Parts: sequence; structure tokens; C-alpha cells
Amino acid sequence: MKAFAVTTVTLGLALAAAGQVVRTNALTEPTGTNATPQVALIQVYKTDTSTFFPNLKRAAGAKDAQPGVAADLGLLRSYFEGKGIDVSPPFSLYYKPRTGHLLARATEEDQKAIGRLLAQVASRN
Repeated sequence: MKAFAVTTVTLGLALAAAGQVVRTNALTEPTGTNATPQVALIQVYKTDTSTFFPNLKRAAGAKDAQPGVAADLGLLRSYFEGKGIDVSPPFSLYYKPRTGHLLARATEEDQKAIGRLLAQVASRN
């Protein structure tokens, strides 16, 4: 399982420059009576390393947020959840602070919402 995660993250980051979406064979759990499982997609987003998390803290109204990447990712997960994105597994996030690459594993519908929310956060001053 650990090797799969490392391979997935490596593949996702390798495709980041091209802005590619990676389809995985992982399925989300169906919900409802006639729901079918959906394929989880891995998308890499580029963020501005100097402004993204400060903008997110303002957008989320987190005045006393703790410093650090783990706390920032927790805040991002909470922000997504508050905006209606399902952050339960197999949803996952990985952030590389040096490059600003954010790798998100979610359904296609949630990826579209994530892209919109990240654009809103990035444009916030």
C-alpha cells in the first residue's frame, strides 16, 4: 500500500508541469440505493507558495491557525469540507511546500469544485 502511494504521488508530480489528470483504478464507495462507484482522479494544482495559505486562512476565517504544512493541510481539508467536497477516503491531499504543488485525489465532480475553490483562494487579496 505504501509503494502504491509513493508511486501515485511520484506519477502525479511528474505530470504536474503538463497539468495532466491521472485516472486511477480506485473507486469511491457508492452511496444511496442506485449509486454506482466513481473513479478517483488525481489532479496536480500549482499554488503560489508565498500567498496561497495566507489567502486560505483569510478565506476560511482562521485567525489563530497554527503554523506548519500539516496544520495548513488540515485547514484546507476543513475548508473543502465546508464547501461541500467529500474529504473522506479515498480522498487525499499532498502538498509540496518547496514547489507549491498540491496533489488531490478525488472524484471528477469534486476535482472541478476543488479547481474553482483554489482559483477563488488564489485571487483573494
